[in-house]
Amino acid sequence: MGNKLTSLEEFDVQRTLQTPHLLFSRKLAYADKKVAFIVLRKKEDEMLLINSSGFSNAAIFAGLTEKHIEYFAKNAPMEYKNEIMKILRDKAAMEGVREIAEDMDEDEGDGLTKHQDRIKKVIRYILDNQIAFQN
Repeated sequence: MGNKLTSLEEFDVQRTLQTPHLLFSRKLAYADKKVAFIVLRKKEDEMLLINSSGFSNAAIFAGLTEKHIEYFAKNAPMEYKNEIMKILRDKAAMEGVREIAEDMDEDEGDGLTKHQDRIKKVIRYILDNQIAFQN
């Protein structure tokens, strides 16, 4: 038996890599949190496989780590960086990021705030290195 994927399997893999923010119905309460956890598990170099428009999605941003954003600063095309800056300036989207991080922390239990702290570090990195994210 070969290792070839069917067309449908190949499509599912491609969709997971490029558009994780579209994997789940927006009607599902846990969808954004699940997407954020998918992004959180990605390696730094895998982040560039996501479509640039995905980075204007709160769930994608909520899954970012400092390593992801540092990799972006050094390696991402400007269109990706523009999307990151756009969501950072969008108060409603950033409120969504905060809510997703809080939900992720609730899953951890014990009053931990590690995901909220992670997001604060990501934002701080972007603000400290704005020159790398500007045209």
